[in-house]
Amino acid sequence: MTTYVLFKIAGIEPNVEERQDTYTLGNNPFFVGSNGNYGISVFAYLKMSEIFGIQSNAERTEQFCHSPVFSTKGRQIVILGNSEREKKLAKFIDFTDVKFTGIRDPISNAIIFLKSLLSKMKRDNWDKIFFLDCRKILNVSSNMIYYDSGS
Repeated sequence: MTTYVLFKIAGIEPNVEERQDTYTLGNNPFFVGSNGNYGISVFAYLKMSEIFGIQSNAERTEQFCHSPVFSTKGRQIVILGNSEREKKLAKFIDFTDVKFTGIRDPISNAIIFLKSLLSKMKRDNWDKIFFLDCRKILNVSSNMIYYDSGS
């Protein structure tokens, strides 16, 4: 998203797929993507932790079926991308909920994810940000990131 904002500030119109659709996010999704979409998968995983305080995962499409796929029974899998491999993966998974974006562009996937995240917040009547409300965890994070002198 930072890249998108920087493009906009510079007056450059990024080439994104403008889509209005969203996908319904589950409570502990597993985000899967390759290349730039792997970065968006990690971004999505981090936002789910920060906003809802729930577990989720992110993995590269290339690594997903080696072992991580075995932790997905009963969980939602969100496949970000549109490569032949990702299409095949979405087609093969028939044991749990799969959301396949069918979008190759990472910035477009980030925009759709953020719209989906806002939709989940609205659907769940979620009007807070978990990490701001959970002071004990926030203090550990802040102390280790911002105040740790190496001791």
